[in-house]
Amino acid sequence: MEAGESPLILGEFDLNGSLGDIAARAAIINQKGVDVQKKVAPNLPLVVADREKIERVITNLVDNALKYVPEKGCVILAAQIVDDFVQVSVTDNGPGIPPEQRERIFGRFTQVSGEKTRRRGFGLGLSYCKLAVEAHGGKIWVESGKDGVGSRFIFTLPLKPPRGN
Repeated sequence: MEAGESPLILGEFDLNGSLGDIAARAAIINQKGVDVQKKVAPNLPLVVADREKIERVITNLVDNALKYVPEKGCVILAAQIVDDFVQVSVTDNGPGIPPEQRERIFGRFTQVSGEKTRRRGFGLGLSYCKLAVEAHGGKIWVESGKDGVGSRFIFTLPLKPPRGN
């Protein structure tokens, strides 16, 4: 995507259904007894986006959450309308990400430093997420989870797709 060699294939799709499918798969594959929940606003419209790329973004975020959340923890997939955007979030109750590392983790080959145990992966997932979301005209960021516990990854997609795609 960075080189412009992976154009967006836009189409209308049911984000609510995609979130449900991803949550169901995550609930099945997780080995820690993690509670995977979906909370979607009732007025969520169909979105115009590259379904494959957006589902990969959500799957990457959920996979990361499952890596870091403790046994019997919780991961919440949510979506709502905020202004002219659909806002999607993946929240977990894992160790969280220090504020000074929240921007750098979206770089290539980057993982949270200072961890006691090395996690699987090459540090490319969040870089992909950033490129894919920005290609759609959206933004992605991370903040603390509920009550300062864990992480909440949030991305937006415009309700009207970017021109030229």
